[in-house]
Amino acid sequence: MPKTLTITIPHQLGKETARQRIDTSIAQVFEPLGRLASVERQQWAGDRLQFGIQVASHRMDGRVEVAENQVRIELDLPWLLAALGERVKGAIEKRGQILLEKK
Repeated sequence: MPKTLTITIPHQLGKETARQRIDTSIAQVFEPLGRLASVERQQWAGDRLQFGIQVASHRMDGRVEVAENQVRIELDLPWLLAALGERVKGAIEKRGQILLEKK
């Protein structure tokens, strides 16, 4: 049974700028999952992105919701990777914060 990992990242970019950065750089956020990780699909519906990631032979689905001052990421980890959930969460959170820093 998959475990849903939820990450909330505050930002000061505004909704549109945050959405643009995520759209062009979503793969960078998931680099901590390893070299074998790749974002397979992305589909926006308004301010909500649904995506799929392939890590080795494991497929994960996720969602990103962009708000004016925060981004919420949900990632469905397969049971095999769920044990690493907190480490994965910390690494993704750190990458997301770097992506959403105001420059």
